Amino acid sequence: MPRPAADRKGSPVRVRPRPAVGIAVAVAYAVVFIVVQLALGADYDRIADTTENVVRGIIAPVAAGAVLLIIVTTWLGWWRPALSERPSGPRWLWIVPALVLISAVVTLATGDPGSLSTELLVALAISTLLVGFGEELATRGVALVGLRGRYGEVGVWFGTSLIFGLLHGLNLVTGQAIGPTLRQVGFAFLFGTVFYVMRRLSGTLILCMALHALWDFSTFAHGGGEAGAATTDSPEAAGGLIGLLAVVIAFIGLRAMLRSPATPSGQEPAPARA
Repeated sequence: MPRPAADRKGSPVRVRPRPAVGIAVAVAYAVVFIVVQLALGADYDRIADTTENVVRGIIAPVAAGAVLLIIVTTWLGWWRPALSERPSGPRWLWIVPALVLISAVVTLATGDPGSLSTELLVALAISTLLVGFGEELATRGVALVGLRGRYGEVGVWFGTSLIFGLLHGLNLVTGQAIGPTLRQVGFAFLFGTVFYVMRRLSGTLILCMALHALWDFSTFAHGGGEAGAATTDSPEAAGGLIGLLAVVIAFIGLRAMLRSPATPSGQEPAPARA
């Protein structure tokens, strides 16, 4: 049995945070996701064409992965450190989540969501909410907690963003071409930095989950449900330039943010680690 430990807020956790544990949970989420997708015959290029495709290609596999994450996070005792921390970073960085919100709104406003049936729009809304919850909890939740068990914030930022990017490489398995997949992986890594900054700035993973879901919904709905026309986590949809501006500003603020470690509210910052 693992020895009882405590998170950075002093609350007891069942398993002491370690990188191997956090990464293993993220990998397990990815495995469950892709196995369910393959079992249901999902085709990435048609994944958002119909309500049935959304259920088979997104809702069912992400829901299965989310159930795994809920069970494992509860058993580990990592909910508090996975979801919250002490807010930190310069206040002007709030422009980053604001730009992501504006980008999503512009993408929706300049797209053709009206061409979709109500049933498909509801399915897309449910699926993207699940994706926002699952991907954020797996990467900037559980994996982040595990990485903080050993590494400083440079390693935590890079590791969580890399895992986030690599998750999108799974689209190769369900039929996406290698070129668009590599581009998607790269852009997901960059946007992982945006979400990392949001978490540090706000002190909560909930903001990341919400804006992640909204971004994904806007890209799918913009293209009338065609994944190829508005690929999730790509800068090609309308409003993408605003999203890229958010990336640039996040990287500008990242340097200052990484100089100080993340700390829970009410405690003094711990010494920085390499």
